[in-house]
Amino acid sequence: MESSDWVECTDLFRFASSELSNGEMLCSASFTLLDAMTAIELSDPTMDVGYHVPRNRISNLYHKHLQILQQNQSQALTSNLPQLHHSIRSHILLAISQLYTTWLDSCTLPQTLFSSIWLYNIDQLSATEPLIFSFGRLLLSCTSRSAEVIVRGAVFDEEDFVPWTFGFDKLLESESPLYLRGLVKSALKSCTDPLEVSLLGLFLHWYCILMALETPNRSVSSIFALTPALEQGQKLVNRVEQLLRSKNSDEILDDVEFIWKLPGFDQTMNKHCLQSSPPRTNKMHSIAQSLTRCSKLLSELTALVDLPNQLKGVAVRSLDSSKNEQISKHSTSSTFAFEDCVFLFSLFSCTHVPHILIRSILKSVLSVQGILGFDVTVEDLLKAEYEVSGTIVLRVSREANNLLASFCRNRGRQRRKMVHLARSIFTCAVALSESASNKTVRQNALVFLSSISFFTLEYHFLLGFETELYSDSEYEAVYYNLWKLLSLHIKQRILKINSNRDTKTTSDEFHFNRLLMYKEICEALYICLCALNNAGVMNRRQFPFGGIESWYGLRFDSIEKYLVREGLLTGNIDSSLSCSAYLMENESQKREKGYALDSDERRSEKTQLLNRLEEVHGKLMLAQSIGMNLKRMSSSQLVLDDMQRCIQCCTENLAQVESIQEFLKNESKQNLKIITALDIHQHFISIRIA
Repeated sequence: MESSDWVECTDLFRFASSELSNGEMLCSASFTLLDAMTAIELSDPTMDVGYHVPRNRISNLYHKHLQILQQNQSQALTSNLPQLHHSIRSHILLAISQLYTTWLDSCTLPQTLFSSIWLYNIDQLSATEPLIFSFGRLLLSCTSRSAEVIVRGAVFDEEDFVPWTFGFDKLLESESPLYLRGLVKSALKSCTDPLEVSLLGLFLHWYCILMALETPNRSVSSIFALTPALEQGQKLVNRVEQLLRSKNSDEILDDVEFIWKLPGFDQTMNKHCLQSSPPRTNKMHSIAQSLTRCSKLLSELTALVDLPNQLKGVAVRSLDSSKNEQISKHSTSSTFAFEDCVFLFSLFSCTHVPHILIRSILKSVLSVQGILGFDVTVEDLLKAEYEVSGTIVLRVSREANNLLASFCRNRGRQRRKMVHLARSIFTCAVALSESASNKTVRQNALVFLSSISFFTLEYHFLLGFETELYSDSEYEAVYYNLWKLLSLHIKQRILKINSNRDTKTTSDEFHFNRLLMYKEICEALYICLCALNNAGVMNRRQFPFGGIESWYGLRFDSIEKYLVREGLLTGNIDSSLSCSAYLMENESQKREKGYALDSDERRSEKTQLLNRLEEVHGKLMLAQSIGMNLKRMSSSQLVLDDMQRCIQCCTENLAQVESIQEFLKNESKQNLKIITALDIHQHFISIRIA
């Protein structure tokens, strides 16, 4: 191209960019963000991956680092590193385990395991470095098995796991447990360091656990027998941590960059393998973080193994002991109800926030006939609880199975899944209401669909807290919606309990009271936030780009229109909760309860606020009492822990409400400043004086 074809445009670009406001971006049909990103070289290794990195010969690097290792076999590290009390090989084993746990937390193989030069030439180490060879083979086998479990579960998303092997398939061959035991036994003959012995024992034990989960058919029978092995695994993790704490300073354990000071590790040698897009930016695990991840995986798997026992104990007693025998006579043939499964899985997901490896195992277990190894399917529960039969049970059970499978997704994907499930459930309910099936069976199926429809909406709102979606100024509207949804859900449960079907169980009583407790908490928080907002002691939400109507419609209307309410059960399909209905009812509630302040109002603002706080106090007391009763109905630890958190949240808010009331009696409300915190319960805030 001739030089005369080029035109100087720097000044023009600078002038144009000066006219842009913050947040604006140049874009046209022929110039998109993708075009700009691919056309401009950013000269940043985190974006232009590997564009300037030379492709080192692995064989040259291997011999170079092996020579360094052999020169330092009886010494500590080089002079610029802290003095160590045990061999450099111990730290190489720890570093490889750090790479493995970092990879599990959604990083790529080139950035983690295969930034270790030793793993590229692992077989060459068999004669010269049998300890590193044995541990390397063990970790490569663990990596292979872990990937198989996760890929088989098919519930990972891009933020969970990177399935690509980048051409490392041959290096990721999984060895048999017998061969690995032989390698470890041989390596231990020349190993005198207790830390190295413990590391080999820990990951050999972990590999055997992964082998027990090899196939879905085996997993159901073997996973629930893993409790002793998991307990032993926790002891091994604790042993490794104790040895490290006794020999190292905390600086070494928490130093993320320490791994790159060891021979045999180079974080730049594989950047050419990555795509020219931003790579995974997850930080490398420190030694302490790696051990924490190992411990957490074992504890989550222990909780998963215990789910069958937890499921049997969700609702085992009635509040009225005289009714226990009577209710048990009419209980379903299984030891649990479908609603017990849904509630328990939601608690498991919320309490442990399980790793993708654990969620993949759960999905494999759910894919096998029977729920958590019990000789009962979703279809069996529907037939027993709701007397649904024929072809309808197949249509309805599909929605139920999809709901259970959604708990195998991560928190963000679960929330998105709830929207799709609500739409699918609503479509199924409309089709059933118009079908020519047996009226009783059809009505029973619609009652069930209505029940899980309410759950999907409630769970969708609750997940907003866990994913940190809501701001402080949105809590009022969120708790209002939860209060109204729970009120409707309770009304729907009364229809089920009072129906002619003689299938009342302790689960019905438990879940009715659970919903009642949640409703009282949500209503109390809504009334409190609304009163505090109207009194001017909390900041109200501002809407610079629209009003509350547009915000509410975007936030809630997209899912609420799919709610299966009682209107559908009587043939009226128009069951949406509109934005205008919320706003009108919200304003009427405010005026009825004295939230809205008129100039004609006789009572002072402070008096109104005190009255509202007294109402909040009563509702929290009621919720606290219900929570204590619920603890007596269940023997499931997950349920008991959740009830205890609810009780603690009520206790905390009761104390704060009393403090606010006392403050207002002595001080002006203008001096009152309120903050909120989600630190006791995942879904219910604590309201405190700043």
